[in-house]
Amino acid sequence: TLGKVREDFLAHQQIAAALARSLNESSLGARCFSDDVAVRALSGLPPERFLRSAFVPSVATGNGDDFLAWLRKQNAAYLVFFPTEDSLPAKFFPELSRKDQESSNNFKLVSFARSSFGPDIWLYRLR
Repeated sequence: TLGKVREDFLAHQQIAAALARSLNESSLGARCFSDDVAVRALSGLPPERFLRSAFVPSVATGNGDDFLAWLRKQNAAYLVFFPTEDSLPAKFFPELSRKDQESSNNFKLVSFARSSFGPDIWLYRLR
């Protein structure tokens, strides 16, 4: 079990490092949507650089288009896809969890990390 927990930590660490690099190379106000607290903490980025499902206004929770429009208004450049129960990306864009998913009209895969202990994690750039 300890090995699986370590593997899960390394997966989160990999995505957090890729996110930190990407956001540091982006415009100053660029933000990331992440329901994964471990990625938020491990990235070393300040909390104001992140958005998450718990704070999305109800006008943006009706469908995927409304949610995407809200992300863009919030200057979200990246999205960490971490399939948890209350995650809006998991609700609106379940196809982002496919192993063969590299891009779509709205998202481009930046990094993927596999975890044998918890859910796999994807980092996407919004198009």
